[in-house]
Amino acid sequence: MDPYFQILLDTASDPLPSNYDIVLGMPTWVCWLIIAILLLVSGLFSASENAYSNCNKYHFKSLANKGNFTAKLVSRLIDKFDNTLITVLVGNNIVQTFMSFLSALLFYNLCLKYNLGDGVEALLSTVVMAFLVYIVSDTVPKILSKAIPNRMAKILAYPVSFVFCLLYPIIMLFKGILWCVHKVFKVKDNNLLSKEDLMQSVSVAINDENGTEDKEEHLFENDEKEIVDNIFNFDTLKVKNVYTPKDKVLSLNIDNLTIDKLNKVISNVPYSRIPIYDNDEDNIIGILVIKTYFEEYVLDPHLDIRSILLKPIYVDINDNIDDVFKELNKEKTHLGIVTKDNKVIGIITMEDILEELVEDIDEIPIKRRGIPNGR
Repeated sequence: MDPYFQILLDTASDPLPSNYDIVLGMPTWVCWLIIAILLLVSGLFSASENAYSNCNKYHFKSLANKGNFTAKLVSRLIDKFDNTLITVLVGNNIVQTFMSFLSALLFYNLCLKYNLGDGVEALLSTVVMAFLVYIVSDTVPKILSKAIPNRMAKILAYPVSFVFCLLYPIIMLFKGILWCVHKVFKVKDNNLLSKEDLMQSVSVAINDENGTEDKEEHLFENDEKEIVDNIFNFDTLKVKNVYTPKDKVLSLNIDNLTIDKLNKVISNVPYSRIPIYDNDEDNIIGILVIKTYFEEYVLDPHLDIRSILLKPIYVDINDNIDDVFKELNKEKTHLGIVTKDNKVIGIITMEDILEELVEDIDEIPIKRRGIPNGR
């Protein structure tokens, strides 16, 4: 037995009641109550770290601009996240250190009371407290704050701000150490607006406009947000996701194409451009622009159709539509011929690409883009 505790036992004139802790001089249940409170406080610190790193800062900035004091407090904690993080970590370490100290003394007392062997108190204290800390102070708070970060950020704003004021000298000391580390290792802050940040800011703007600023940031069903989503996903789409298959494309054979036949076809279809091939549909020789045709036809009703065809632009089915868009724009054309293994399998137009961003842009929806075997 530790000599210190033996002296306490030998010199005590009146034995303490069995429900009192020999070391701390307080009832055992009070010790457990203090440990329970410390577990909850530690859980709040863990929840704070998750809440302020996952909450929608633009949501709170919007509310703060409208005069909401709690939102102003949350915004300050987010803007000074280094200070907030140091506050949470230092506070949590202080709480867990005191909790470990108290639990060690408590279990030591229990071992004395029941005459357990040396070292048992350390084992019991480690196992029990590790389990309680993992469940009560770590896992559950982090899951909760991850699920409802905005709500938790508002709830924890006042206690975290209070702890920051309480531990201000210590926090500034650690912040100075952190600054030195940044200087030594040349760590640069990334102030660029991320894709997620921009999405959140757009979402908040849409929600505020619709009077739904108190909702969680994940609940949006607006056309505007869908367009923004499409823009961010634009560079991940392939031609195969948006192209029009060949069997739904109107294409004409130059071999038997007369002016009269062309005029008749044009008068019955809504297209502004038509692929022209020479006997074989895989042999696209050009793109007929209807506007150009009319302009030339007015000047010469017997014009040579081949002379006004635009050079076809070929794209692979696995190309990114972002690259195709740039290529079509560079060549100042609105239609590309889609190929697979050197075979023509369809077309892709600027309209196809833009519809991925803003849905159908035709005044009258046209589900079928062409006439089968459009000869």
